Parts: sequence; structure tokens; C-alpha cells
Amino acid sequence: MRAGDGFEELLVQVAARFVDASATSIDESVVFALETTARAHDIDRVHVWLADPATGLYRLTHRWSRFTQLTSYESRAISASEFPWGAEILRRSDVLVYRRAELPAAASQERAAMEAVGIHAIAVIPLRVAGVMLGVASFEQVAEDRPWTPMVLARFGLVASMVASALHHQQLYAAAAEVARCDRLVADVSSSLVPTGAEGMGEAIERALAHIGETIDVDRVFLYEWNHEATEARVRTSWSKDGEPPVREPVRAIDLRRYPYSRARDPEPFVVERIADLPPEAEPERRLLELAGARSLISVSVRSGGITLGTLGLDTRHRERTWSPELVARAKTLGEVLANAIARERAELARNAAHAEVERLQHALERERDYLRDEIRVAYHVDELVAVSGELIEVLANVDAVATTNATVLIQGETGVGKEIVARALHARSRRSTAPLVKIDCASLPRELFEREFFGHTAGAWPGIAGERVGRFELADRGTLLLDEVGEIPLELQAKLLRLLSDGEIVRLGDSTPRKLDVRVVATTNRSLAREVTAGRFRADLYHRLGAFPITVPPLRARPADIVPLATSFLRRTQTSLGRSDLALESSDQRTLLSYDWPGNVRELEQLIARSVMLSPAAPLRLDLAFGPRFGPTPEDVGLEMIRTDTELRALERSNLRLALEKAEYRVGGTGGAAALLGISPSTLRDRMRAFGIEKKTEPRRRSS
Repeated sequence: MRAGDGFEELLVQVAARFVDASATSIDESVVFALETTARAHDIDRVHVWLADPATGLYRLTHRWSRFTQLTSYESRAISASEFPWGAEILRRSDVLVYRRAELPAAASQERAAMEAVGIHAIAVIPLRVAGVMLGVASFEQVAEDRPWTPMVLARFGLVASMVASALHHQQLYAAAAEVARCDRLVADVSSSLVPTGAEGMGEAIERALAHIGETIDVDRVFLYEWNHEATEARVRTSWSKDGEPPVREPVRAIDLRRYPYSRARDPEPFVVERIADLPPEAEPERRLLELAGARSLISVSVRSGGITLGTLGLDTRHRERTWSPELVARAKTLGEVLANAIARERAELARNAAHAEVERLQHALERERDYLRDEIRVAYHVDELVAVSGELIEVLANVDAVATTNATVLIQGETGVGKEIVARALHARSRRSTAPLVKIDCASLPRELFEREFFGHTAGAWPGIAGERVGRFELADRGTLLLDEVGEIPLELQAKLLRLLSDGEIVRLGDSTPRKLDVRVVATTNRSLAREVTAGRFRADLYHRLGAFPITVPPLRARPADIVPLATSFLRRTQTSLGRSDLALESSDQRTLLSYDWPGNVRELEQLIARSVMLSPAAPLRLDLAFGPRFGPTPEDVGLEMIRTDTELRALERSNLRLALEKAEYRVGGTGGAAALLGISPSTLRDRMRAFGIEKKTEPRRRSS
């Protein structure tokens, strides 16, 4: 069809296509309009080039051509600066028409471009709507060089105006669709984060970033969190489109005081449509962003309650992106949603940490309370100390003499003579009586636990240790520390003990801060520490430090005047604990007790009285059953046949502990508990249970009555 023949009918068809076109079919209608116009006027190629506001470049969006192969300029974006002569004319007029053969010398670049792609004549018509130029439509003649008539150019203008109007409506629809899509995105992200607790917040934020990236169609989304000083930021989490490299932590922390990151403090979003356009002062950051492959970037402040918690960033890697005002506004809202989620997460974590700390402190206080409460449940009570013999009265006189001082006291004597009760009497008579008396049973403490029990430890002092522990020295601050059987302390720990006695400071395991303490030390031993020093098993300087004021408690056989009074006191206490009062020591019982040599001293006497009460369902008291088939060992029996190896003695002690625990149904403390049956404190029993590997978890369940 030649120019003018029946074109009006074709123009009606084109207009009808645009009227009936939906938002998704506008592109097809534009191509139809181009093809119809080109065929009606025997034109070789028709293009629509739309301007990118972000870059100023023109990109080919619609095309009809007699030729299938693309020219060099059709496959790339074109800048108006490549055609300065034509761009200036187009800026001042509604149409640009020129033939290659008639181009002036000033149009050398236009001539070269036309020669390169074989164009003889071209008409370029702006696509304007409401004074805004969306792009241009170009009508190109390749096969022959012929002039453009005014009527043809007018028809080109009509088609161009319809195309511009259609594309404008398409852009409006796309903008409205983007707003609706972004509004749904904000609602989805908000509804996913609001009900999420701190435990699942990390995964929820990761899913939210993926949803943001896929909906907005960017290459990467990343969330930076700021430090408390708001000077540095680190990547918390990120999302990358399939095939795109992940957002990596930068070699250095981002300095929020430098441009452009300093803009992250602003409540308003920071938009970069071309990374290359960053100002000179941002040169290091521009290089960093270009190294990461970013081409366009939008960054919004993650703020809650006026405090900036971090930054939400979105970038593109393969194209410059125009960030519409609607998208920028929704990105700002997304930053607020994320900020509220992070603020809730931090508040919940802080509450959880505070709650855990309160629980930890409460448990620590409960342990210390239980320890101190158990420590006062001892075999011998200070207010029931029986001292009839002159030997023991002399011991108590020495106690009174040293009690009101801060001197270190070493109490010596055989096993079971009552060294611990003398130590407690000393504490009760001292100025520290209102503070705790804390005991360390050095004989039953496993070697590897000495330092932990003495000095305590911090959380994480070694792998697997989550909580902290207060050491016995720290528990005894402003009070008295009783080192029971001090001769059992390992040699390598004795130097630390000596230093503590000299400096009055401890350092918890895993800590480096010394803690100043005010502790008085009282030590007991059944060994001759002088011989231990000679044998090289005890430090001489520690021995002299501990032995500033020695007190020796004589064995029970050396003070027979105390035997019957002690037995009477034990009988009364045992019956009280068992709810009885029908038993008494007869004269024959007293003679029996006085005739025995008591190699186990006061402890043996107490245990024998306790057994007698348990073996006597009614009066009289059955001492004979407590002693056994023989009337106990005689002095002559204490010979070679009575010697036991250390292994045998430990096996006997372990068996005795189990018998007592079974008798008490594995109840350690309290009336009728295993500790009361053994005549020791509950804490001492627990220490020995640990030393022998007897675990409380093996206790049988009580049957309900």
C-alpha cells in the first residue's frame, strides 16, 4: 500500500486496538501500530525508545523491521550525547527529519551512525504526554533514499501520540500495580514478624528479606545491625537472587561516620540510582560497592523509638534502577517494620537474660543457703559441748584465749575426737560468730576439684561450664573457714593457700580480677604435720602459718570423765530425733562404756549410742547388740590382725555410707537422715558421696502411703 491509500481505515483499526487493549496487551498493540504504519508507508524499520529517568539513556522497548538481525545500536542503550546535533533539534521541535545525503557538517556523528547501520532517511518523533517526554519513535528507511512528505509526518505524529498515550497508561498501571504489590509486601512482612518471638526472629527476618527481594525484583537485600555506639555496622543477614553472589561481610566494619553511610542516620531513605554518580568524598565506598557489583542502591534507616538499630539495603547488579517515590516510601515502611521486630527481639532477649540471671543468682543463693544451713547441722552442737574432764576444760580455755583474735588456729588430734566441734566453739566465741563458718572437708574432696571448691569459677572457665560457682573462701568472707584435715591438701595447691593467707585475696578460675576477702582460717588435722613437712608432703612455711596457735584435743580414752556425760547427751539427742524418750543409761551400761578403749573416740561413741537406740525397740537399752557378738575389741585386739589397708578402709567406709543411705531411704539431711545416722553433717556426707561416686540419682522412689 502506498502512502495515503486507505490509511485512515488502518488508523481506526490501530486506535480500536489501543482502546480495547488491557494492561498486559498494550505492548502487542504498540507493535501492531508500528507494523501497520510501516507497511502502509513502505518503511523498513520502526522503533520505540523509552528514556530511563535514572540514567538518561534510551532503551529499545518495541520494534518492527523487515530484517530479523539487530543492528549494533538496537542491542544497547543509547545516550543523547551520541547524537548532539539531532538531540538539540529534537529538544526544540516536535519532529526530527533528516536524510543522510543532506546532513550538515555539524552532524558528523549522526552521519557516521546512519552509515554504520545503512539508514538513508529517518524521522524521529517525541513521545510526549502532558509535556513530559517518555521517549521517541523512529521511522527508518534503509532500502532507498526518499523524502518524507508533510502528510506522512503528520500520520507518524498521530501514531506516535497514540503510542505515547498507551505507554503512559501502561506506566501508570505498572506504578499502581507496584504500589499495590508493595502494600501487600508490607502487610505480609508485618504479619510474619509481629507474632514471632526472639527464638524464631532470625529465621523470620531471613524469610522476610527473601520476600522483599522477590517482590521488588532486586538482586540482593541485606540487613545491617549497628553497634551500641552507632559507629560501626555488620551484616546480620542477607538474601541474594538465584545465581547472584551472597552479600559478604566486608573486610572492615562499615564506618557509619563516613559518607555515604553517614546518610544512614537520616530518617529519610538514601537512594543511589547510579553508584558511579557518588560524590568524590565517597570514593572508597564507591570502589567497595562497585567491587561488590552494585549498580543501584536504596538504603533505609531501621529505626524504633527514635533510635537507629540498623540499615535495610536493596541493590541491583546488572542494571541501573529507577526507584519510584512509591517504592521508596514502602521501603521506608519496611525499615520501620523490621526495626519494631528487632526492638522486640532485643527486649525479649534482655528480659530472658535478666530472668536467667535472676534465676542463676537465686539458685546460687539457695545453694549457699542450703550449704550454710547444712553446715550448722553437725554431729556436735556448740551449745551442747560436754566438757567434764580437766583435759577438755583446758582445751576450751585455750579456745577462749584465742577466739577473740584473728590468729590462725591449728587443731590437732586423732580421728573422731571432736576437732570440728572445738573449731565451731572457737567460731561461736569469736567476733565473727554472726558471719558464716564454712567448712571444706579436705579428706573427701577429689584432687581435681580442690581449686574449684576453694576459689570458685566464672561461667565458661572451661568447656562445658555454663554457670559460675562461688568458692568456699568467698562464702566465708567476714567469717571463719574450717579446713578439715588440712594435711590432705595437694602440695601444688598449698602455695596458693599460703598466698591467700598472706594477701587475703582470691582469683576465681577463669577470671583475672582479684577479690579481697576477710577470712579467718581454722585448720584441723589427725596427722603430725611436722612429720609431713619432714617427708616433703607439706610445706614448712604453710605449716608454720597455720600453726600460729596450736590446740591439741586429747583422745577419749585419755579423758574417761567425759565418756558417760557424752553418752547421755548422745542418747538424749538420738531419742529426740526419733521421737522417743523411754531409754536410759543404766549403771551396767555406764560400766560397759568405761571399760572400752574407744579407738574411734567420740565419733565411735556417738555411732554406738545411735545403733543401740535403733536396736532397742523398747527398754532397756541394748548396748550388747550395738557392740556385736563380742564385747567390742579389747586393747589386745588392736594388733596386726586389726590393721587394714587404705583400700580396705575406703571400701568399708563406702559400704557404711551405702548402709546408712539405704536405712534412711537415701534422705541425706533432717531427722533420721543418713547424715544423722553417721554422725556427720549433710554437706560432709554429700562430699563423701561425690568422692565415692555414690550419686543421688540412684535413690529409690518412695512409695506413697
